[in-house]
Amino acid sequence: MSQPTLDVIAPATAEVIATVPAATAADVDAAVRRAATAQRSWAAAAPADRARLLRRFAAVVDEHIEELAQLEVREAGHTVGNARWEAGNVRDLLDYAAAGAPNGCWAGRSRWRAASTSRSWSRSASSGSSPRGTSRCPSRPGGSPRRWRRATPSSSSPPRRPR
Repeated sequence: MSQPTLDVIAPATAEVIATVPAATAADVDAAVRRAATAQRSWAAAAPADRARLLRRFAAVVDEHIEELAQLEVREAGHTVGNARWEAGNVRDLLDYAAAGAPNGCWAGRSRWRAASTSRSWSRSASSGSSPRGTSRCPSRPGGSPRRWRRATPSSSSPPRRPR
């Protein structure tokens, strides 16, 4: 018996752009086991090594932004500008995560909390609650997300969707 397949359809044209094997329940179970093993290895890695790997991944994404954008256009029907922004945002978030990795910012139950002012409170892994300016964890690139969006050229960065 042959393995079932799924068609990948371009939303803009309804044309079949690829045919891929369908995953079985056993495939999903195997993927979950591999992910659990990989997570243990990732958690055991030194923070500086995790940061280095995240930066390297960000560099590869940056080298392939146009290719990634074209895939997004074909598979999800996004506009080219939006797809380029998405790929650039992935790169930026990888760099952002890499900046916190050596400081232990993403360890345990630590979470960065978005806020509109620089005097807001955040929680880091070791310092508890502190004014954001004194935390050893990074803020989002360029300060608050609102300022970050305005600083990018509108032609290559369409407005963000509300969360």
